[in-house]
Amino acid sequence: MAKNGNNTRNPAAPLFKRLTRMLSGPIVNYRTQVARQEKRADLDKYRYRFRSMSGQEFKRHDSNMSQNFNLFTSAAFRNQNRAERYIDFEQMEYMPEIASALDIYADEMTTSNEYDRLLNIDCLNHEIKTILESLFYDVLNVEFNCFGWARSMCKYGDFFLYMDIDEKTGITSVIGMPNNEVERLEGQDQTNPNYVQYQWNGAGMTFENWQVAHFRILGNDRYNPYGTSVLDPARRIWRQLTLLEDAMMASLNDIEDVKYLRDKLFAAIKIPQAYLTNLEGAAEDKTTLAQKDIRFARTIHRLQRSLVSELEKMAIVHLYTLGFRGQDLLGFKITLNNPSRLA
Repeated sequence: MAKNGNNTRNPAAPLFKRLTRMLSGPIVNYRTQVARQEKRADLDKYRYRFRSMSGQEFKRHDSNMSQNFNLFTSAAFRNQNRAERYIDFEQMEYMPEIASALDIYADEMTTSNEYDRLLNIDCLNHEIKTILESLFYDVLNVEFNCFGWARSMCKYGDFFLYMDIDEKTGITSVIGMPNNEVERLEGQDQTNPNYVQYQWNGAGMTFENWQVAHFRILGNDRYNPYGTSVLDPARRIWRQLTLLEDAMMASLNDIEDVKYLRDKLFAAIKIPQAYLTNLEGAAEDKTTLAQKDIRFARTIHRLQRSLVSELEKMAIVHLYTLGFRGQDLLGFKITLNNPSRLA
């Protein structure tokens, strides 16, 4: 295996280096724009004449040790905050309504029936389409595993999968990694701002970007480079509701306050209360929530895009390992079913 120099577990192997280089930047087809380049060159000749508003160049006189210490302390505080959020999300799931909400989110994201498969691959190249269908349905078994991936991503805002890659057959399996033990490392290489690594603190291992699929819910830059859980807006309300419900064990005078907080909790998780609780006298409704509420359908579509982006990354790594290059790595599209049109 090591003789051909394509061992994906050997950092010195050419294939290991090529995969690292490929996923250390955006994979796009660039258009050459000569006119804009010439215009930019004309503007750049003035950049050295003006250093600042006062005419003096401003520099931060910090030593490398001080800068490294600042990076270390900021990362430590960020990870501590992330660990606290994960603990809250674990405790919040003990509330039946929140656990049901996570199930609903994952179920709506991974809807399928006898006519529409869970994951659709659009590709003009029949060979590539067959390879990707085999990867997702036979190797990764998305029909069984995708629900759990989507639920974990919604719960924590992040989900990490280690991809076990063979140089001959591509991705052979995936292994879930504990969210609270994995760090996403960005900005470690000053020459390449797009370089990303993942550090598994519990195992003492560091992985390249192409070895890990990081499912994350973006849109809120407060926790970058990590995602934001769908439960995050309800954290504060959940704490208040928990304290008030505990106080109700001794007093029954706070029922209205509990109802008020529960209504705010349902508003925070964006699922109508009638869909989570069986109200007395309510008729059974067999339609999906995405069919009822267009806002919820848009939320599901946004979450599906977060899921699809990493599935496409896994497909690119798989195709590259099998020897495909160029447009073949981008000539396909992965989609999940729209829950609004499926009963």
